[in-house]
Amino acid sequence: MVSSFSTLTSRIDFTTPALTLAVLPSIVLNLMLASVFGATLREGETPLIVGIAEFDQGALQPKFERYLRGLTQAWAIFFVAMAALSLVLMLYAPFEWWSLFVNVLTWPLIGAMFVVEWVVR
Repeated sequence: MVSSFSTLTSRIDFTTPALTLAVLPSIVLNLMLASVFGATLREGETPLIVGIAEFDQGALQPKFERYLRGLTQAWAIFFVAMAALSLVLMLYAPFEWWSLFVNVLTWPLIGAMFVVEWVVR
């Protein structure tokens, strides 16, 4: 795992401050959001979306609570995937593709997650 990470990062030209400043925030932000959702999935923790729903609605039905736990997992996976795709595009695609993904497609993809969740619910 460490060797594959070092292989990936060896392709990054960290000597170009503009590239580093442009790329790292999107990756770091997505990983931070994934960790916020993911940390609440540990044993003994209340999943983030379950906690929000309990605050709003009080006690939840066990079936709905399981669904919300899965939804919390889905958001954690989504943000990890967004960070990974940002990194892959930065490493292997033209800068313009990375920029399109981060600056244009990120918000519609987040919106799509909300729409898909609403349809599934």
